[in-house]
Amino acid sequence: MSLMIFDSIIILFGIIIIIYKFLLYPKIRLIQKKRKYGDKIKVIHHFGPGLLVEYKKSYIQNKDSLSFLRQMANQNGNNIQAYTFNIGTSVGYSFVDPDLIKLVHQNHEAFQKIDVSQAIAYLFLNLCYLQQVKASRSRANSQENLSTMMKLKTIFHQSKIFAQKSPIGQAKSCNEITIEEIIDNFCALFIAGTDTTGNMTGAALYFLSLNPKIQEEAREEVMQIIKQKTNSSDLKELYNCLQFEDLAKLDLINSIFKESLRLDPPASGVLPRISKQDIKIGQFEVKKGDLVNTHFIYNQSNPKVFINQGQINPYRWMKGKEQANVFNFTPFPQGPRNCIGQHLAMIEGKSILINFLLNFDIIPIPQKEVKYETKVIYELQPDELVYFRKRNN
Repeated sequence: MSLMIFDSIIILFGIIIIIYKFLLYPKIRLIQKKRKYGDKIKVIHHFGPGLLVEYKKSYIQNKDSLSFLRQMANQNGNNIQAYTFNIGTSVGYSFVDPDLIKLVHQNHEAFQKIDVSQAIAYLFLNLCYLQQVKASRSRANSQENLSTMMKLKTIFHQSKIFAQKSPIGQAKSCNEITIEEIIDNFCALFIAGTDTTGNMTGAALYFLSLNPKIQEEAREEVMQIIKQKTNSSDLKELYNCLQFEDLAKLDLINSIFKESLRLDPPASGVLPRISKQDIKIGQFEVKKGDLVNTHFIYNQSNPKVFINQGQINPYRWMKGKEQANVFNFTPFPQGPRNCIGQHLAMIEGKSILINFLLNFDIIPIPQKEVKYETKVIYELQPDELVYFRKRNN
C-alpha cells in the first residue's frame, strides 16, 4: 500500500514538473521581462509552438504571416525596441530597434545557429522530388531524374575535392572538406540564392503590374540607355547590347527593387539563434540559452521611418536617397555575416526585369486574392498574380 502511495506521489510530482516546465515557466519569464522593460517591449506568448502560432494566426486573419509585426510597427513606431516570445519551453527576444539590431550582428560570436539541417534537407529533397514529378509528369522521367541525382551524389563522393586541405587557418590544415560542409554550402547557394532572387523579382513584377505609370517610366529608362548604343528594333539585340556597367545607371529600376524588398523581403528576419553566454544588448539582458532574433520588416513597415509605409513608392529611393541609419532597411542583413550574394541577386533581378519590360506589358490578374506567407522564406501567394502581353515594338 505504501509503495503504491509512493508511486502516485512520484507520478504527481512528474506531472507538476511537466506543467511548470511546459506551461508556466515560459509565461513567468515573459511576464518578468515585461515588468522589467515596460513599454519598450511587447510580449507574444502562446502555449506549445509559441511564436509559430502567431504566424499562423496572422495568416488566417489577415492573409499575411507577419501582419502582427506590421500592426505593431504602425501602432508603436519607434517606441518598441524588441518583443519577447516563446517557442515551446524556450524564450527569447526579437530586436526591432535598428541600433539593437546592429549590436546583435556585431556580437555574432555570442550566438550559435539552431541546427535546422535535417529540416532543410527534408524540405529540399521533397522540393526537388515534387518539382521533378511536376515537370516530367511521368514516372519514367522521374526515375531518370532520380538516377541522375544519384550519379551526381556518387561524383561528389569520389571527387578529389574531399581530399583537398582547408586553406583557412592552421587549425584546420589537417581537416578534409566534409560532406556536411559541401551540403551546407550547396543548400546556402540553392535556397538563399535561387528562391529568394526569384521571389524578389516576382514581387517587383507584381508591384509594377499594379502601377502602369511606374512600369512605363522604368521601360523608358531602359530604352534611353539602349538608344545610345543601337538603332535596331530587334528585341534580342536590344537586350544584348546592355552591358554590366549599364545596370548601375538604372536609378528607377534599382529603386523599384528596393521598394519591393521593403514591402516584401524574402528574408524578413534571421532564424533565431541561441545565446552561448549572458550578454547585454542595449539595456536588455540576454541569458545563456535564450533565443535571439532580429526582424527587419518591423522598421520597413514603420511610419516613423517610411512615410506612407503601406504605399508602393520607388521614388523615395531615387537619386541615391538612403536611410540615415542603414539598419532601418536591411533586406540582405548587415554586419560581418551579411548576404554574400546580395550584389549577384540584384544583377540577376535587374536583368530579368529588363527582359520582361522590353518584351511584355505586365498586367495584374483581376480578382486574385493576394497573400503573404512565411514558409522557408516570406513570399507572395499564389504564384500566378500577373500575366504578360507581348509588346509590338
